[in-house]
Formats: sequence, C-alpha cells, structure tokens
Amino acid sequence: MAVKLFFTDLDGTLMVNHRLDSRIRQGIEAIRRQGGHVIFNTGRPPMSVWQMQPEVDWLICANGALIYDGEGELVSEKRIDPKDLRDFVMTFAGDPIEIVTKDGVYSNASLGELSRMFLKRKGLPAIPVFSFLLPPFLKSWETRVPAGTLMGLPAVKLEIHDADPEKMKRFLDRHPDLVNAPSMSGLSEITRRDATKGTAALEVLDLLQMDAGQAAAFGDGINDITLLEAIPESYAPETGSEQAKNAAAHILPMPDDHAVIRKMEELIRG
Repeated sequence: MAVKLFFTDLDGTLMVNHRLDSRIRQGIEAIRRQGGHVIFNTGRPPMSVWQMQPEVDWLICANGALIYDGEGELVSEKRIDPKDLRDFVMTFAGDPIEIVTKDGVYSNASLGELSRMFLKRKGLPAIPVFSFLLPPFLKSWETRVPAGTLMGLPAVKLEIHDADPEKMKRFLDRHPDLVNAPSMSGLSEITRRDATKGTAALEVLDLLQMDAGQAAAFGDGINDITLLEAIPESYAPETGSEQAKNAAAHILPMPDDHAVIRKMEELIRG
C-alpha cells in the first residue's frame, strides 16, 4: 500500500536546526502535488507552529492534545481535569511552570527566567538576553501569571523545568490518568494519558478514513515513542534518542539537515 500520509515531529527531526527552511517547504509542496499529506505532530503549542506559516494539511500540537484539520479548525481538544491542574500548580508553585492551552502559553515565571531556561536547553550560557533576540514563540507567552489564574485555565499540557524527580513521581502516582512524555532532558511535558502523539495520529487516520498502512511516521524524542509504535512504517533519525530508535521500525541516516524530507519524497514516489 502506497504511503500518502506523513506524520512528523519537528524539532530534531524534520527541522534539525529548528527552522522550516525553503528546502523543507519545497519538499512538502512536492508531496502535496503527488496527492500526499504532511502532518506536523509536535509538542509545540499551536501559536509556535502558526508563526512559521506552514503549508501543511492537518496539525497535531501539544503532544497530541490538540488536532487541527486542513482548514485550521480545531477538531480535537483533550483538556486536563481541573482538579489535576490545581494539584499541579500547588505542587510545583515554587518552580517555573507553563500551562499550555489552545490559545497560548501561560507561566508563573518572568520572561528573563524563561529565556535563561531556553538557553540552557540549547546548551548555551544562561546569560541575560535582549527580548528582541528571543524566538517569537517565547515572546508571545504570558508571564508572571498568578497561581489562581493558572488554576482556572483550560489546560491541555503542563510543563515544568528541572522538576524534582521524587516530587514528580509522587504527583504522577496521584494522577494515573496523566502521562509525562518529554521532548528533551530536564523538561517535563504532561498531558492526559489518551493525548499522545500516537493516539492523535490514529485519530487523524480515523477521521480521514485511512489505514495506518498508508502512513509513515518520523520522530526523535521520548514524546515520539507512541507515534513510532502506532505507525508500522516508522523512522527515527540516527541522531535521535535511544528510546525513539528502539521504538522505530527503521533508523534513518542523517548526513545533513534534509534527510527526513528526502525520505518522504522517496516514499511518496513508491
């Protein structure tokens, strides 16, 4: 069965350097001309993706908690139970946390704190940075939000940086309906257990009345494991996490930044 649908993670997979460059855009357009569809399946919040102005069909955000159709309409939103959200905010009130909703990202931290954490995740010195140098998605976040306001948000994803492992374990033990699927070391990314990249991909296939045999999946992180396991034709970049490579059916050599889009073009040609 020919592959027509391509579910792909963004950062570290399709976008090795975190940019949707002209070569990737050209490849996506070529796939669309041949009747295929590229679906971004990312941990990013929606605004972070829309800011790149992608020309793609369907979009999965927040590790599977939000699904948008080809017209940009929200077709699935898996909100976290308000009681779980309140416990999260109270448990980690002294830590920098982020609450992701379909409309934005809200944090108790300052923009300065968030910028330092962003630099740390990139392996860069956590030095003061002028706001105009920060990525657009980070500047769009609401910062210094009071705990009471955070508790009332329609959350779909909860994030915390460098959480105490024992405290996080106790929190997740209290909430078995939640799952932590991080995209990088030191960042916890919590959604409902039924809101993962894998469950979202299967939901899209069902909505499109397509079979998993018509799809391929690409991902490099721990949060991509469910996606790589859900789609039989799955690929993890050789630069990806060991967990992702163990979950994937194939390991994809990465001689340069465009190996993933080239593999998609190869698969659509048959």
